[in-house]
Amino acid sequence: MSITSLIKPLFLRRIKAWRGKAIRPEATQCRELQWLLHRAAATLQGQTYGYSSIRTYEDFKNKVPVSQYPDIRHLVERIINGERDILWPGAVRNFAQSSGTSDGKSKYIPITPDGFRRNHYQGGFDV
Repeated sequence: MSITSLIKPLFLRRIKAWRGKAIRPEATQCRELQWLLHRAAATLQGQTYGYSSIRTYEDFKNKVPVSQYPDIRHLVERIINGERDILWPGAVRNFAQSSGTSDGKSKYIPITPDGFRRNHYQGGFDV
């Protein structure tokens, strides 16, 4: 028995999952938004904007203002100082740092355990 025959079912499941998402991108995006809102509902940001009451993209658009990094810099600084449950549940120990910005200040982007698992690791596996 070859290794290909052992891992082929796993790859076929991932291909099927991605095809389903590609066929219905709007539904996929709505599900992802709901997951994100549910996960972050108990955070400071989630409570501030009422994530638990948001049911649709229109609700989200009406309740959560568009913001730029300077608008949330103070929140990221709190996360860097070890505060939990600010923008995302739990503690954040990893940050990406921008290489240069227009305002001359570095930007620190929190990378959560969920971000590693759902994006970095899963994306690498899928590739």
